[in-house]
Parts: sequence; C-alpha cells; structure tokens
Amino acid sequence: MPGEADAHAALWREIHTCRKCLADPALSPILKTEPVFVPLPGPPARPDGFPVRYMLVAAEPSAAWALSAEDGRDKITRGFRNFMHSSGDFVLQYAAERWLVGAREAYVITDLAKCAMSIKAARAAGQRCYENCSAFLEREVALFQPKAMIGVGQKAFGFLRGRPMAGVQIFGIVHYSVLGQVHWNQQLGGPNWREDLPPLETLQAFFDARRRESLALKDRLTATEIDLKLLAVYRQQFSAIREALATGETTS
Repeated sequence: MPGEADAHAALWREIHTCRKCLADPALSPILKTEPVFVPLPGPPARPDGFPVRYMLVAAEPSAAWALSAEDGRDKITRGFRNFMHSSGDFVLQYAAERWLVGAREAYVITDLAKCAMSIKAARAAGQRCYENCSAFLEREVALFQPKAMIGVGQKAFGFLRGRPMAGVQIFGIVHYSVLGQVHWNQQLGGPNWREDLPPLETLQAFFDARRRESLALKDRLTATEIDLKLLAVYRQQFSAIREALATGETTS
C-alpha cells in the first residue's frame, strides 16, 4: 500500500546509514576483509495496493552480484534488488502469489541480516548480524503487521522461532538453494506431486515477466523440471501454512 511503501523506503534509507556490524568488535575482524558488505533491499510487496499479511524472511543476501562495495551501491541506486536474480527467487514468488496470499492480501520478502556478504562471512558472522539487525526486522513487522512470518530455510526459521513476536505466527519452509534440495523429497506429498501444477510454459512466462523487472538479469532464465519440483514443494508447504492459520497453529 502507498503509505507502507513510503515508510518502508524510509526505513531502508536509515538501514543504508547503519554501521553497527562494522563497529562490532566481534564482527569487524570478519567484515573488514569483505569486498562487499552493503545493505540490499528486497522487491516491493506484492500484489501492489493490498495490506501485507505475510513476511517471507531469508537469512542474508549473497554478495555474488557485486564486484565491490562501490559497484554494489551503484547497482542498488540504479534499481538492483534482492530476490530478483535466480530461478529459485522466482519459483518462491510464483508459489507465494498462487498458494499463500488470499484475495486482497500481499506478501513481502526480507532478510534477517540486511547487508550482502560472502558465504564465508555469513557462516562466521550470520547469527551476530541477525542480532544487530533485529531492530530493523521488528520495525518491518510493526509497519506491515503481518499475520505470519515464514522463515526461508532452517537458519531463518530457527532465529524467528526463538524470538516470537506478539500476534505473529511463525512458520518455516525449505530454502531453494542447492543445499536445500536434500529436504525437498520430504515435502513433495507423494508420487502424484506433478498433479495440477502449471505447465513449464506458464512458469517460464512468469520468469520472463520478473526478469524484465530485474537489473541483474541480462540472460533469460529457463524454467526446468527441477523448478517444477521446487514449485510442488512450496505448494505443499504454503497450503499447509494456510490450513494451520485457519486452525490457529503457531509453528510449522
């Protein structure tokens, strides 16, 4: 919604001035060698114009999209956004828009840690960065007032579950990374997982539409059978979350 979007943009301008992690004695030895450590906003809430009822929360942005901090800040100024440069990003969004949000509802995607960093730095500093950024996440929750927060992957889900927020139900879904694939088969819902999924052509059209919004993507992403499998996992998980919300269950 317009007021929420303006307030969220203002929050992100504040996040861009934060130096808490860089000044943290426990983190500065790790981060001072990082070529890229800059706050990376996510895409806007979708669908536009409706109240956010779901927050999808990942752990931290990857730094692989930028050559340096200066390059990263320049790309962000020109419109680069997180969760807009991989097939997994787009499968997650397709599933959320089809099987999670209801009529006149929206969702938004964010991270526990707001700054992009290397995988090595995330392994060493992630939890501490989550703590340092927790006030920003709390302000996002206060702004959007979602009814559910959904951790994308075990790291994010574990952090959210350990810090419940009044009036917000906590759930978890698998991550779409290669490492997350080991958990997919447990969520497929049986041998008929392909039933009633959209054809690859429909998913490809969605990929192409999102690609046109993304500064990061110069080449076309091709939807594959692996993407359909992930879509089936998210269909199962988002459907279970909708059912749990209807019955008042608090975690998944």
